[in-house]
Amino acid sequence: MFSVGVLINHSTQLGELKMAIKDCEDALKLDPKFVRAMVRKATAHFRMKEYLKALEWYENALKIDPNVRFTLSFV
Repeated sequence: MFSVGVLINHSTQLGELKMAIKDCEDALKLDPKFVRAMVRKATAHFRMKEYLKALEWYENALKIDPNVRFTLSFV
């Protein structure tokens, strides 16, 4: 069985951004405080040039974990 994180990462790496966003939304339904899903969702929005949505999800992640580290180097 794949973990949700693996599925999200796989979708993001393949450039299937809408699928990655849906995977993140599904993960967040199961665990609304799943920071990695928030960051991956933000990154997918960023890659789609939806900057305000990306910012919103990065900020959500930081509210849960102020020490979360994320990078746009893989974007």
